[in-house]
Amino acid sequence: MSLIDIIQREISVTDEAVEFIRRNESHWAEFTDQIRANADGYILVDNTGDRIDAVQRTNTVANYMAYEQGLEPLFAVDRDYTQKKQVCRSFYDGEFVKVGSLATPLRLRHSLFRDPSRVPRGLKRFRRAAQAIETVEDLLNLSMNGIPVGDLVFNQASRATGQGTFDEITPVLYRFLLYACLMYEQWSRIFDEYDIHAVISGHVHTQWNGLLARLAVKNGAEAYTGIGSGALKRCRTIEELQVRVGRPSDEFFECIFENHQKQAVNRADKILNERFGISPTDVRLNGKVSVPGASTDLLERLSLPPENPTVLLMQQNFIENVRPTNLLFRDYTVWFTDVVRHARQWEDLNLLVKPHPNREFYENQGQPTVSEVLSSVDDETNISVLPDGIPHSSILNSIDVVTTVDGTAPIEYPCFGIPAVVGGTTRYTGFGFTLEPDSQSEYFDMLDTAGSLSALGPHKRTRAKVMCYIQLDLFLDNILTIPESEDLLWTQAFEAMECPLPDSSQLRSDIENFVNGGYTHLFPSEEIRC
Repeated sequence: MSLIDIIQREISVTDEAVEFIRRNESHWAEFTDQIRANADGYILVDNTGDRIDAVQRTNTVANYMAYEQGLEPLFAVDRDYTQKKQVCRSFYDGEFVKVGSLATPLRLRHSLFRDPSRVPRGLKRFRRAAQAIETVEDLLNLSMNGIPVGDLVFNQASRATGQGTFDEITPVLYRFLLYACLMYEQWSRIFDEYDIHAVISGHVHTQWNGLLARLAVKNGAEAYTGIGSGALKRCRTIEELQVRVGRPSDEFFECIFENHQKQAVNRADKILNERFGISPTDVRLNGKVSVPGASTDLLERLSLPPENPTVLLMQQNFIENVRPTNLLFRDYTVWFTDVVRHARQWEDLNLLVKPHPNREFYENQGQPTVSEVLSSVDDETNISVLPDGIPHSSILNSIDVVTTVDGTAPIEYPCFGIPAVVGGTTRYTGFGFTLEPDSQSEYFDMLDTAGSLSALGPHKRTRAKVMCYIQLDLFLDNILTIPESEDLLWTQAFEAMECPLPDSSQLRSDIENFVNGGYTHLFPSEEIRC
């Protein structure tokens, strides 16, 4: 009986899904035979996403990774969704493990684990953990068998509630702690039952994927994450998982800087011209950055004293990755609020707040707006919110320093010569072009002296451009891209099958280079040799 016969018997599916399965099974047939012939162990593939583009990206990468590592895919799904399971089987006719997720919390029960003893174990684990936490700091420092889990609980609860921060232990934190304990047992059961050498996971700063990835490396497997962003990353330690996906190794960065600098700088100038509407080659540097021909009256229009040095505060979405490791503050909300409150003390400095461009997506999930956060701070005489649509050239003419805790601003603005003060360890700190305080007090001291900071010199600007090239070019778009509209999901899925057969695809070549070269990140192997 064929796959199509099975799914038509079990569930009514769309014509697109039936045709995709039929063509995709044929597309991969010879390659999957090679996977099966050489497999000795499993690569666990998180297939709990429902969109066809996510399933296609994940399983395309999984097949290539499985082949290069002598493994076979083991699919994790969170419900009896026959259509999706058959789509997965059209990539590789392998085994499935059923798991419970935050979308299906009631399924975290005996029938889910197959081993009924796991639920009582999870409940005992929860009871011990709940008794051990009295403060939010206790939660953030919570570990299970040497695996940090408190930050993941904090993150998940923040996103689920839209709060962004917690000042005390609340029932919702206990609820997500319970889920974490049950998930811990769930993933542990799978590692106990299968010979897993690697996992492909999603967003590792959330509870679901984060626990999976951390348990993987604890069990000696490699964790691969970042497929949704294109920056596929290999992690072998929990510490590597706790740093943002895009951080390159020091060796890789220096290789680009030494051996591919001209290419990197030229590409970065073009990228920044596309993103900012102006190239770094167009600015003048004479102790301060200036853009010829651009407006110079922005501060006056915002009722800020134009003679004052100005700090540009780049908002982070308060419920996105709210507890990254080595942040100088408890979370993004505390950081943002503390900076604004500190700026109230300034008499000869301005604070210009730039809201995040994607904030509406998170505000629709309950995240407070910038105005709501600022409303808790009185007497904002030297603080102003930057309206949308202001040209970057006018911003560059008006600011002296940029500050944030994440995002691409501390890569982009230093390319133009603007110093960036970063409130924690990120994917781009430690490479010589950002200002990196070791404490909150040192962070605020740097902001207080913004007027004495000169524009960056050529060496630091070049290093920033190399990082710009790595983050915004090399590490992006090296996997199937995400459609701009859901109406194009199936169209793009079919177009991907018009590419060369698996044996001859460039992605397969890149993954071969990535796996066998021991690299931290996937990148276009025909473009860079490091």
